[in-house]
Amino acid sequence: MFVRKVRTASGAVAVQVMRKSGRRDELVKHVGSAHTDAELGILLEQARQIVTGDQDVLDFEVPARIQRVTDVADWRSGTLTLSPGVPKGAAVAPGRTAGTCSRLLYDVIGAIYDWVGFDVVDDPVFRDLVIARIVEPTSKVDALRVLTDLGADTVSYRTIQRSLAKVNAEGYRDAVAAKCFTHAADRGGLSLLLYDVTTLYFEAENEDGLRKVGYSKERRIDPQIVVGLLVDRTGFPLEIGCFEGNTAETTTIIPIITAFAQRHLEAALPTVDPAEAYSVTHKALGSAIKVIARADDSSGIIGDACRRLLELHPKIAAAANVAAAKLIDWMITFQFDGDVDYFTLDPVAYAPALSEAGMIAYRARLMQIEASLGPRPGQADRWTSPHSHEWFTLEWNARRLAVLDRDIDAIIATHARDRRVAAWLQDTAQAFEEIGRPDLAIEWAKRATDFNDGHQSRRAADYWCELLDQHRPHESLQARLLVFRRWPSATTAAHLHAAARHRLARLSSRSLGHTHVPSPGCRDVHPAHR
Repeated sequence: MFVRKVRTASGAVAVQVMRKSGRRDELVKHVGSAHTDAELGILLEQARQIVTGDQDVLDFEVPARIQRVTDVADWRSGTLTLSPGVPKGAAVAPGRTAGTCSRLLYDVIGAIYDWVGFDVVDDPVFRDLVIARIVEPTSKVDALRVLTDLGADTVSYRTIQRSLAKVNAEGYRDAVAAKCFTHAADRGGLSLLLYDVTTLYFEAENEDGLRKVGYSKERRIDPQIVVGLLVDRTGFPLEIGCFEGNTAETTTIIPIITAFAQRHLEAALPTVDPAEAYSVTHKALGSAIKVIARADDSSGIIGDACRRLLELHPKIAAAANVAAAKLIDWMITFQFDGDVDYFTLDPVAYAPALSEAGMIAYRARLMQIEASLGPRPGQADRWTSPHSHEWFTLEWNARRLAVLDRDIDAIIATHARDRRVAAWLQDTAQAFEEIGRPDLAIEWAKRATDFNDGHQSRRAADYWCELLDQHRPHESLQARLLVFRRWPSATTAAHLHAAARHRLARLSSRSLGHTHVPSPGCRDVHPAHR
């Protein structure tokens, strides 16, 4: 649609909204007739609203030309007369357009880019590529055409490739995300966060590790990726992440929120008063525990938030120098009050906050609780005991305190127990890895692997092979072969293939390192011909 201005028989200027239909112009609406410049301006604004509707346009802050009634040709006059003030003269040849560009659009978007703070990324090529994608989402090669139309200085395609290679190496994403967070926080937009998921497809025939066929919002069967976006209440982006194309949308929100918290909230803690941070975290943890005790958390979002707060709580408590007695009272109440037994506290994490004297007092409180429970029930009666939760919590603390003490005998006694379950043997191996004893970790992981052919031993076998990959890579291939023979499957075969490929790569690099290279001017003679 477009706006038309025509003279009427009365001499007024009619403002009409028209639509092009083939070779004819159809009248959509007659807005009105203007006799003065003011009336004409009002009618033109009404017509513009009809044409554009709710579609906003970029405000370039360029003043609009004043529309005048006298600018519209008057067909009632029989002869064409020159307007007053226009001198008569010789005819002038029509002007010739040498070139056009949208430099104003380029300058406006660039100014907004710098105003938000994205100029922290000192890369003009990256900046131009962002502007080109905003104006017209297209390929990297075609972005050069867009930049030319905008009147910007262009570079070669190889230069664009080199610029994009620095995006991950120099942390562009972290710098941009920090500026997005600062911009949203300054406007008070962090009180409400919104999350959305979409899919992006690729015109490719084969899948790879990221691009996979999955549920498509566009009902396509092409390989795609899943993109999650976290924004503030105004839609300003705060965090983005991408996942395999066959990932369920409901499982993407927790990784995005976790990445957002790790990137900004925990990084901001050193600049916040520790006492205030501890107070807020402590209250938030208490509120989250009350909510999860009464709400449906089938999605796991509340539980994940509680675990994040529990990981953060001991760090902030240590920074705030919370009184050991006060912290011990809270730890005992949290673990033994029986209200919510979904979560455990790690005394190893609280050791810096409690200090040596506080840990002695904490151990004494645990001993008092154990003494008040009476005789320890046997393994068969453990779950039917009226104090099953208390005994479980005491055993958990005993295992973690053994790790804190780095006591090998205590670790074996508390983790392996009677050695009747493969998972207990793997727990022992993981405890030894935590205290920096990979030799013992490998030994106990092998015991868990050899325990039986059940799923716990199968899981322990993966852990055993991972330890060998890190600490004894020369034994990894043989271990993967053993696991494949015991549990033949596509997964174990893929692990064996990867181990063989890595072993071959190491042998090849070693062979190349020992290859004899003759010096210039010397002829190498085979030993058999000497």
